[in-house]
Amino acid sequence: MKENKVLNIAVIRLGNIGTYLYKYLQTNKKILFKKNNCYPNIIFVSAKNRRKKRGIKINKKIWLNNYLDATKPNSSMVKGLKVKVLFINHAYEHEQDLYVTLEKLWRDMFAYMGINNVEIVPQIDFEN
Repeated sequence: MKENKVLNIAVIRLGNIGTYLYKYLQTNKKILFKKNNCYPNIIFVSAKNRRKKRGIKINKKIWLNNYLDATKPNSSMVKGLKVKVLFINHAYEHEQDLYVTLEKLWRDMFAYMGINNVEIVPQIDFEN
């Protein structure tokens, strides 16, 4: 027997379009399965104001306070992962040491994602 495929969806921002999309996905699951051979499954919903009246009921378990958490990789995805960041400059650029200010940003971003094995290569100059 074939296993039914599931398409996981996150609806970020529940304005007019996001609310319509949420309602459409909830009410037309069977039609979408027939057309695409997979069931739509709303796994996350995020909006600026959770308390705003939208005319739909949303399960509290799928609400996200920060939509970036939905895209954050889990620990099994980043286990043993090594990241190498290369800053490439041309020899004629004025701000050749720009990487110094960006290095902390990149390290913080990868630390937030749980990636600790990060190598930063400061500068590679290319001649024209």
